[in-house]
Amino acid sequence: MKYKAVIFDLDGTVLNTLGDLTEGVNKALSHYSYPPRTQEEIRRFIGDGVHMLITRCLPEGVKDEETVTRLEQYFDEYYSKEGLVKHTVPYEGIESLLDALKTEGVTVCVASNKADSAVKTIIPHFFGDRFYRQEGTRNFKERKPATVIVDRATEGLNFLKEELLFVGDTEVDMKTAAAYGIDFLAVSWGFRDFDRLVELGCEHIAKTPSEAKEIIFKMGV
Repeated sequence: MKYKAVIFDLDGTVLNTLGDLTEGVNKALSHYSYPPRTQEEIRRFIGDGVHMLITRCLPEGVKDEETVTRLEQYFDEYYSKEGLVKHTVPYEGIESLLDALKTEGVTVCVASNKADSAVKTIIPHFFGDRFYRQEGTRNFKERKPATVIVDRATEGLNFLKEELLFVGDTEVDMKTAAAYGIDFLAVSWGFRDFDRLVELGCEHIAKTPSEAKEIIFKMGV
């Protein structure tokens, strides 16, 4: 196994957070009298952090920074208090994948565009201490595909770039892996479907966590 560590995205990769994100966004939109978005719309908008998610959900003509920031603050307050684990669940088979990697001595980490405080709450809630580190954004400039979150997630590991693999479900994750100079495995059980990932040019795509395990072990030969 050439991979010494696998870095996972969070939303749409290890956890299905779509229900809670949809509810939180629509609470913020409704509070300020903006029309709600469907779950399918929000699924397509996810990937670049909450700031961009709110921006995409607002109607045309009201996407100014002041409005976005106001709704983002409302979302953050609601989501952190009531929405982190209300509807969220791990994807079926993800825990088996993590355990299989750890059995082979592979370190697993999380690098997410979700707020760092939320990441550090939600990951231990569902996965205990399975992950070496779980890191999110501490400010808007840190969001992937910038590599600072990956740096923090792998801090102290001292592995070579060829010994790292990034696993994620969106174009942002693919760009993050490319920017960091490491291999990438796309997963189609999250917020981008298989056809979309093919369009993006993803070389390796897993349809299930079980298939991801097979691909990772083949890639890591």
